[in-house]
Amino acid sequence: MILVTGGAGFLGYHLCLALLARDPSTSVFVVDDLSSPRSRERAELLMARAPVRVRVVVADLLEWLGRLQAPDLRFAEVWHLASPASPRLYKVRPLDTLRLGGVAVDRLISMADEHHARLIFASTSEVYGNPEIHPQPESYAGRVHCDGPRSCYDEAKRYGEALCAVARGIGQSARVVRIFNTYGPELDDGRLVPALLRSAATGEDFELHGDGLQRRTLAYVSDTIAGMLAVGKAEPGALQGPINVGSDLDPELSVLAIAKLVQALPGAKRFRIVSAPMQDAHDPQRRRPDLTRLRGLGWTPRVSLAEGLATTLEWTREIARR
Repeated sequence: MILVTGGAGFLGYHLCLALLARDPSTSVFVVDDLSSPRSRERAELLMARAPVRVRVVVADLLEWLGRLQAPDLRFAEVWHLASPASPRLYKVRPLDTLRLGGVAVDRLISMADEHHARLIFASTSEVYGNPEIHPQPESYAGRVHCDGPRSCYDEAKRYGEALCAVARGIGQSARVVRIFNTYGPELDDGRLVPALLRSAATGEDFELHGDGLQRRTLAYVSDTIAGMLAVGKAEPGALQGPINVGSDLDPELSVLAIAKLVQALPGAKRFRIVSAPMQDAHDPQRRRPDLTRLRGLGWTPRVSLAEGLATTLEWTREIARR
């Protein structure tokens, strides 16, 4: 059995599907508080997909861990993805975000050790802050503002990584994936790509905050999940601490260029790009992963930005019609 915390979230949902497809004998145990957009629908989709092999417990993770007394539950892998992931969500739940990256990681490390399981912690490219090095290798220490508007998320993930590093130092299996900007069907939380695609599906104006010159690389969800699974199954000797997971298949593009690319997608409704004040002065200006270590595990990106955006637009249009 595999435990996936946050398994009804965007990445958690796709990870659960991939784990179920990887091994027909695998069962997945999901703990999720269903607080993220569409999480209830995703939980229902998972249970409908494999009702015998999927169990979903709706609970606050820390409360569930605090009362867990179930010797019959034995996990071979523990994937910790539970956390608000977009600024709009974690800025209204700062303490929950910090606890999920700290206290929860500590308790899950102990659980994994007791179960002789591999723990894989979903960290983030936000640990690099507003970087001075491009692309960002895992060895780069980053530039994170410890009391800025994003600090509850950034520092939670940095602390979780530190806990994993200590666990590895005493011989426990605690792996870290640093996930870069990922998009795809089921992402609907107000971040750049879902906001753009909603405008393309409905014709509503898209608000561009700031000058739009921030640069990003975007990974389609199947490429990110493949990277996570590559880290999860790798032999310990093949790992060198945290591993970046993202995509470099397409060049780094400005937010404005991505918006214009979405405007030109086949089937996109005409929408305006309207200027709006910058919301967050700590928004990183550039973000691009160095994926050398991930490629060393046999991974390669497969889905281009144009292909991934077109597929995700079709999903967005379907949701908008409901």
